[in-house]
Amino acid sequence: MLSTVQSAAQSMLQSGWSVLLPTAEERARALSALLPCAVSGNDVNVSPGRRFMIDLLVGSLMADGGLESALHAAITAEIQVWPWRHT
Repeated sequence: MLSTVQSAAQSMLQSGWSVLLPTAEERARALSALLPCAVSGNDVNVSPGRRFMIDLLVGSLMADGGLESALHAAITAEIQVWPWRHT
């Protein structure tokens, strides 16, 4: 990919990520999908584009309290599906 095209795409994503992934939960799911599944030693090969998206999502989650919100929602969802939970 041409560096100018990649730079333009990254600029657009930096400006428009909140439209594409408006909630913290959506951003957390996207981040989870981008993270490498298996890490063997320090041999993690992450493409520059993938690294950009990971950094963008982490930054957005940290900036507006979204990480706390996403974790709270995930914990609440887990509690609701536990078989021993009495309602």
